[in-house]
Amino acid sequence: LEKINLSNNNLTTIDPQFFVNNPKLHSINLIGNPFVCDCKIAEMWDWANMIKGDLDVLIGAKSAEKDIVV
Repeated sequence: LEKINLSNNNLTTIDPQFFVNNPKLHSINLIGNPFVCDCKIAEMWDWANMIKGDLDVLIGAKSAEKDIVV
């Protein structure tokens, strides 16, 4: 699995543990989800940055508050 489209699923948080066993994953589309800035989002950010080495893997991730990009 290389791409996952989770766009417009009304997700407010996501656990990176769902993706850790998939080294080929290079794109997660998160457009249209009202994410809440919490520890789970920080973990997802760390996963994208440290494990994948690329924050662009988190396509369209935005906070539910003030549209802050996460």
